[in-house]
Amino acid sequence: MTALATVMDGIAGLLTAIPNVYAWPVDSITVPCAVVGMGRVQYDTTFARGCDTFTVPVWYVVGTTSTKAARDTLSAAEATIKAAVDGAHSFGDARVLSAEITEIVVSSVAYIGAKFEVEVYG
Repeated sequence: MTALATVMDGIAGLLTAIPNVYAWPVDSITVPCAVVGMGRVQYDTTFARGCDTFTVPVWYVVGTTSTKAARDTLSAAEATIKAAVDGAHSFGDARVLSAEITEIVVSSVAYIGAKFEVEVYG
């Protein structure tokens, strides 16, 4: 069985193309960055705890303004993050289910970014 912390650390370790990666929600960030959030665990995906399913949010944060440059950066990140995360890893089999462009607030500062939903079978 895989623990949520192992999944979060594992996802963060895959995002090597991003300059700043946080394996859990933090009080302050340096953009651009990725922040792996605490997600949801569904137990007993297969019989007798043979496999659990984790759904973990990953935010890719680009800046404080919604500009063409931010849009272009987010557009490029979609393929990069999906390519880095999808596949079989030591912490489980992962795939990016969706991405949503959204505002992210960290320490009362509003940033523009994308929220990726990652599913892991571990």
